[in-house]
Amino acid sequence: MCSCKPRALPSEQKLEFGSEIHCDPRRYREAVGSLVYAMTCTRPDICWVVSRLSQFLSSLLQEHWTAVKHVLTYLKGTLYYELCYRKCDDGLTLVGYSDADWASSADDRRSTSEYCFSLNKAGSLISWKSRKSQRWRCHLARLSTLHCRQLYRRVCTSLNC
Repeated sequence: MCSCKPRALPSEQKLEFGSEIHCDPRRYREAVGSLVYAMTCTRPDICWVVSRLSQFLSSLLQEHWTAVKHVLTYLKGTLYYELCYRKCDDGLTLVGYSDADWASSADDRRSTSEYCFSLNKAGSLISWKSRKSQRWRCHLARLSTLHCRQLYRRVCTSLNC
């Protein structure tokens, strides 16, 4: 992996797995665990793909390992990307975004919702999350809105808004 060509995106647009070739589960789990650590601490850009890859820890295929290597080559190309927190003259304004994929998982037809928040438009993220819905009948737009409202209240409470 040291001499690999860096990639511009963390994953392909659609991650579809269908082969029957299995690979070493120990290496896969170690790699995904390391990616989860990186995602949680400093890399919100790989949140979606890592959460998707972590769903296959017990029944992994060669395509999953290929997707992990894709993420690792992306990280090599973006090694010096960082979250920078700087003082701004505009003041603090909580900015949030949310998104959902509306049951696009072919495996279980469950939806994934994501959100991210920053303290101004050009600022670094202060909170982010990508989560697969717990119940397949739950209306995702309502769920995303609920997550955003709860986070907004917590941030405003801590900032004394």
